[in-house]
Amino acid sequence: MKKKLFNGILLAVFVCVALFSFSACSGQSVSDRLDALEADVQALETKVEALEAANANFQQQLAALDSSSATFADDLAELTANYNSFTAEVQNATHIEKVVVKEEDIKQGNLLEECSLSKLKVNEKFEVHCWIEFSAHLFHHQLLTCKASVNYNDQIFHVNIYLSRADINKNTSTLGGGTETDILVDNVADVTLHLEEVVLYRFN
Repeated sequence: MKKKLFNGILLAVFVCVALFSFSACSGQSVSDRLDALEADVQALETKVEALEAANANFQQQLAALDSSSATFADDLAELTANYNSFTAEVQNATHIEKVVVKEEDIKQGNLLEECSLSKLKVNEKFEVHCWIEFSAHLFHHQLLTCKASVNYNDQIFHVNIYLSRADINKNTSTLGGGTETDILVDNVADVTLHLEEVVLYRFN
């Protein structure tokens, strides 16, 4: 009986010491580890977003290629090489920065001097184009997503235009491109475009 009581007391003391030690030394440690883990997850999510945007940019440019062109094979080979090089840069990057630019930021000229949208109809397909001018003091980001809303016949459609510097001079201050949509439009003049935001990525 005494032995069981003694063992019980030892067990209680051990549990108390263990709990005290855990709460005393691991509280801050656990918090730090959770913060670091959250940062790692956010960095991974940003890298995945950048890869998805790079792939969407490739598909967008691929769709724009004219298959009847005499240089189609060469254009496709160059586009594929650019895409492979670009995605390799993203995958091998140790740091990826993501910046979301709102319309009011563009008006202030903090990150982008200008961002304009245009619309046109080509072969019965409605296209939305985005043109970007970087601020002189801003590091030119390698990849961006221009998010726009299309208002037609009281319906709102959301369109993403993906732009990259995979195939142009990375020192230029402007960047532009467009995407073909599935929106059925009879009269382009009746379409209203609105810029929602621009998501910039740079990696090194």
